[in-house]
Amino acid sequence: MAFVEQGTERYRQGDEAGAASAYRRAIDSGDPAAAAEAGMKLGVMHRRAGRRADAIGAYRAAMDTGHPDKAPTAAFLLAGVLSDDGRFREAANAYGFVIESGHEMRPNALYCLAELLRYDLRDLGAAARAYQDAIDSGDQDSAPPAMVGLADLFRTNGPDKAIALYGRAAESGHVEAAPMARRALRLMRGEPEGRPSTAPARDIDGCLLVLDGDGEVTGLWFEDPAVGDAYAADPERLKPLLIANNLMTLMRAGYTAAADYETGGHRITFRR
Repeated sequence: MAFVEQGTERYRQGDEAGAASAYRRAIDSGDPAAAAEAGMKLGVMHRRAGRRADAIGAYRAAMDTGHPDKAPTAAFLLAGVLSDDGRFREAANAYGFVIESGHEMRPNALYCLAELLRYDLRDLGAAARAYQDAIDSGDQDSAPPAMVGLADLFRTNGPDKAIALYGRAAESGHVEAAPMARRALRLMRGEPEGRPSTAPARDIDGCLLVLDGDGEVTGLWFEDPAVGDAYAADPERLKPLLIANNLMTLMRAGYTAAADYETGGHRITFRR
């Protein structure tokens, strides 16, 4: 793993060329664990720099090692880059690799595959099956949003099934799926929206989650305007905060940021 560590240190120092060279030496080393780790790190580096073709090649190299843990992880990352590149069928195949491996990321891959089939490949039948498989996994992170997705498909032609699925998702406590399910149930029943509220954010003091009347997170409020401005100015810094609060659907959402003159803080508002 020496070349991997060398590559990581060079990347930390801002030497991308040196990091890439070290990672490639690790990939060529013949050590499956080192090659897979290096491929993933090289892929992340290229993706952050906007070099999608290079990222795809690096993730494929990590997959080709056949490492039982790292190869499926690389396949999952590969699927994301392929989707960004509009190569949806290839992305579906990469998710399929994760699913067939039985890796712990299988439920998440099932949900992501369902979303890709639904929105990008327009195969609603296959999407419904993938949503159901994600639900059947019982995974606390992936099953509730899959319930919402499948309920959306049933909403017109199977409203009773939709209501049952939304109800299960609403009771799950999932930070994103539960509010979405509550909103869907409210709209189907013709009920009024509740009052907006706030809740403390995880992993950062002086930050509140801004919630709409259904409990969905619509923004972040920072007590210290300078801290809020720093997070707003750097999406890569903002992502770990979203991950810590399980706000995965906001990872690619656009947002606006401005000083909150009423409170003296700083507010980030997301556009879903």
